[in-house]
Amino acid sequence: MGNRAREAHPLSDTDIELLWEKGILGAESPKALLNTIWLNNCLHVGLRET
Repeated sequence: MGNRAREAHPLSDTDIELLWEKGILGAESPKALLNTIWLNNCLHVGLRET
């Protein structure tokens, strides 16, 4: 285990575009809509994984 530092790797614009193209983000399904809301909240509110 240990206390290793965790480093966040931000998503690039191409990564986000790929998520939209694959249907992971969008309004096509409830899951995709929740993913989109979560991503927008993280980007605009500054939430990070701990």
